[in-house]
Amino acid sequence: MREVINPALERNAVVLCDRYVYATFGVFVHRGVDFRFLATINEGIPRPDHAFYLKLPTDELLRRLRERDGDRLKHEERSAERVESITRTYEELGSELVHIDGTTPREGVTAEILRHMKGSLGG
Repeated sequence: MREVINPALERNAVVLCDRYVYATFGVFVHRGVDFRFLATINEGIPRPDHAFYLKLPTDELLRRLRERDGDRLKHEERSAERVESITRTYEELGSELVHIDGTTPREGVTAEILRHMKGSLGG
C-alpha cells in the first residue's frame, strides 16, 4: 500500500491487482478467523472502485489451478472443500464484488469487465 498502490493513486494512475483485500477475507475466513475482526483490521485499506469475482464451478477452478501451478498449489487450493470454503466467502461478500461468469471465453470476460469499468476509465 505505502510503496506501490498509494503513490500510484496519488499520480491518478490506474492500479490493477489480481488479489487484494477481498482475497484476505476469503483465505482467512476459511482458516477460521472472524470476519468482523478482519473487517476491523482492514478498515484503513482503500476499497477499489471495481472488484471482480470470476465465478467458476469448483472442478473447473481446480483444473485451471493445476494447469497453471502443477504440483505447487497452495494449501487452500489442494481440495474441493477448501476451495469451496473460500469461494463461499466471495459469494457472501455480495455487492462488494462484481460477479462474472468465469466459464465465458476470455474475450467475453474481458468485455464484461470493461463494461463495468467504462465510466471510471473515461469511456
